[in-house]
Amino acid sequence: MIKQTLRNPALRKRATQFGRLVRRSAVTPRSGETHKPRLATNGELGVTFIGHASFFVQIGGRSVVIDPNFARWLFVLKRLRRPGLRIADLPPSMWCWLLTLTSIICIVRRWRAIVQNNLRSGA
Repeated sequence: MIKQTLRNPALRKRATQFGRLVRRSAVTPRSGETHKPRLATNGELGVTFIGHASFFVQIGGRSVVIDPNFARWLFVLKRLRRPGLRIADLPPSMWCWLLTLTSIICIVRRWRAIVQNNLRSGA
């Protein structure tokens, strides 16, 4: 069965493209900078782009993180841009973490750091 798969030109082309993608991500240096978010006060709206599909939103004194992805690697692919902020820079009184199925995969590894950050800050 494997020999038949290797003979299939379409699958061989996809495997070659994936190999190039993995090699490129491994050797490309990360770009971008991580910043501390400017915390919004009551009556203000604050939106900070973390990266990929992740956002830190502040509305009416509440803080929400949407689809958090702070991972440096996703399986075999390296993140090419640094996250817009660090977990440690999030305010201790996070009101909500909004997770979709894909973000759950990414956050499981970082969950311990998130919990420890909240414990340190007394939240």
